[in-house]
Amino acid sequence: AARFWTALGRAVRALHGVAFERFSSRLDASAPDFPTWSAYLAYRIPQIEARCAQASVLSAAERAEVWERVLDDARRIDGLVRPAFAHRDLHPDNLLATPDGALAGLLDFDMVEPWDPVGDWFKLARWCFAGRPERRRAFEAGYGVPEECHADFEARLVIVDLVEGLNMAANDGLAE
Repeated sequence: AARFWTALGRAVRALHGVAFERFSSRLDASAPDFPTWSAYLAYRIPQIEARCAQASVLSAAERAEVWERVLDDARRIDGLVRPAFAHRDLHPDNLLATPDGALAGLLDFDMVEPWDPVGDWFKLARWCFAGRPERRRAFEAGYGVPEECHADFEARLVIVDLVEGLNMAANDGLAE
């Protein structure tokens, strides 16, 4: 297992090494792009907000408070965040292993965006590392310690957790 998670860490670090000049929600130029992380989030938040309202995720006042915090925090760290190739859907169903437990490949690149690479920790933390600290340690042996690789990692993770958490809650609520 350690070999698998270490190899995954190396693979994800390589993905994050592909840099872009601007943030976007598409790789094919079919969506607008933005010079800063906060500008990208200011574009995406109204889309997520509309789905949250439709799915009755939190109250309107609570959501407004969350979005204000997200944008304030994103503006504060804009100079630290560079757009990179982010998978955004790293969970067990999208990871392939060989019969002997080596990493065989990554699947499902339909959510890939020029994004803050810290975004990949959202699903990794919930579906791969939760209750399994040995997996995270092995992953970091291949990737590097995120706090050392990404300036202000914890603040960036809070932003991603809020945006992705509300987005997932809206998606789940609308699917019911």
